[in-house]
Amino acid sequence: MANSAAAPTGSADGTGNWDAPSCWAGVLFRPALALLLTLVALALPKTPGGLRADAQGVAAVTGRHRRACAWPDVEAVRVRQVRGRGLGRRAYGPHVRLRPGAPGPPRAFRGRAGRHLVLPAGLRRAVPPDIAAAFVRFSQGRRQG
Repeated sequence: MANSAAAPTGSADGTGNWDAPSCWAGVLFRPALALLLTLVALALPKTPGGLRADAQGVAAVTGRHRRACAWPDVEAVRVRQVRGRGLGRRAYGPHVRLRPGAPGPPRAFRGRAGRHLVLPAGLRRAVPPDIAAAFVRFSQGRRQG
């Protein structure tokens, strides 16, 4: 009876020969690419972001995008659930309702019922204590919870 041991199959070149460097190049390419992309992402500068409420108004910075609403243009400030593409998200953030005739924010930040998102603030309904104190101090009674 002959030896029935089957020859190994499944190598990159279909011959069963894993000794050739060209076979290993295809196997190692994806992990090397993932490592390279991770290192590039870590080396890039961090995206600046922040929420500011002061005597002039409320403003937010996200990367290169800045949006601001002056207090005379703001009718009400309220923390609401962030909605995107018609769906509720888990995040909450301060929304402002502008007075009629006030210039609106860019399209990406427009909300429902005349309320506009300033900046997502987190997964809780409450904004950080320092921002809440600034809203109470500067909004002159416009804050609604």
